[in-house]
Amino acid sequence: MVDRKKIGARSRTYGHNFERLIVRMFKERFVGSWWAKKVRRSDQTHKAALPDVDGVPQLWPECQTAENPEPAKKHAQAVMDVEKAGVAAVPVVIIRKKRSTKIHAYLTVADLVDMLSAAGALDSLHEHGWADLGEPLVCVDLPTFFDLFDACDHSKESIK
Repeated sequence: MVDRKKIGARSRTYGHNFERLIVRMFKERFVGSWWAKKVRRSDQTHKAALPDVDGVPQLWPECQTAENPEPAKKHAQAVMDVEKAGVAAVPVVIIRKKRSTKIHAYLTVADLVDMLSAAGALDSLHEHGWADLGEPLVCVDLPTFFDLFDACDHSKESIK
């Protein structure tokens, strides 16, 4: 007979370990930044009032490691959490498929364009009246996402 409690606990541990890995990756990649020492895995024992990875300015990182990850569903949850928290943060979903070493970041096209604009890579779409591009998600490998995020000005409240 399958012990569902053990399977659930093992799955949670697997997810928590992935969150710890992402915290470590943020800290290592941004070691010289003013905020890197503050990055930590948030305590979500009672409710999800914080992102999975807390302390990253301007971002709301949600993590998922699963056999069949659902970036759109996880992103929708992150958007709701950001709105509920009342913060100016870009929801980004960081996903690794089970038994894979590849990690990807998912965010909306509009948020990606805002980050590119904040990094000086292109004019803001907001300046051209294209502020709402809808829901399509873009997948970027995590090292590339880190490079893009590193180029943004973290002294501002929001990337947008």
